[in-house]
Amino acid sequence: MNNNARLGEGASSVVRLCAPVKSTGESVSFISYRYAHLQSEVWHSHKTAQLTYASQGSIKIHTATGIWTLPPYRGLWIPAELPHQIHALGAAVTHNLYLPEDTVTKQVGDFCVILVSKMVHSLIEVLTPPGEEKERHQQRYPLMLPLLLHELNAAASASAGFLPFPRERRLRAVTRILTEDISNDDTLDQLSAGIGATPRTLSRLFRHDTGLTFAQWRQQLKVMESISLMAQGYTIEEIAHRLGYFNGSAFIVMFRKTLGETPQRYFNRFKD
Repeated sequence: MNNNARLGEGASSVVRLCAPVKSTGESVSFISYRYAHLQSEVWHSHKTAQLTYASQGSIKIHTATGIWTLPPYRGLWIPAELPHQIHALGAAVTHNLYLPEDTVTKQVGDFCVILVSKMVHSLIEVLTPPGEEKERHQQRYPLMLPLLLHELNAAASASAGFLPFPRERRLRAVTRILTEDISNDDTLDQLSAGIGATPRTLSRLFRHDTGLTFAQWRQQLKVMESISLMAQGYTIEEIAHRLGYFNGSAFIVMFRKTLGETPQRYFNRFKD
């Protein structure tokens, strides 16, 4: 197996169920990484499907079509051969499972977000042993792997921050303005000035290019930024101020409307 990674409900339509995963007789491999805040990998892909998640900190996963922002214990299935890049938000610890592809059908055909249960995390931790425990690991592997695959098949799908990239040049100019100043509350009428397109045209292009309205895209941008800030230890009130909300309560209402949970519950779901 050659995995060449090198260190260096508002959008529920992008959350898809995975196909059942199974053992193909080849080894399923595991590896864990520690990242400093804002450390990233180079762009890379794998010959196998990959599940990746953080147990500490949060991560952004850049793909050709957009960016996923994942708090702890939200796992992303990444299909084989698809380029991606991971960025750490806060000091992060990631866990990675590489699943051999079936020779007939792809086991993971699209990006898919799941909730990583405590049992799944515990099994992956045990199956990612230090080098000196290789012999003990070989004894555990055939006993624990079937249970892990069973639990992964039963894992619940999850909401996650996904920000699709626009392709159209005028949209990219608008989104660049918004990403450079997250608290910007200009209307599409105001943003269209100097872009070379009417507000109506930009509105139509947003739906065509990203599948979201302009308001939904900006809201998703703020949700993703809030997850990043929570990973860095900012309070709800501090986050609300940075994102341009009047107070923490207004921010919580937006967050719950988008992802179905309060920020505290969404981010700390698996803390004791």
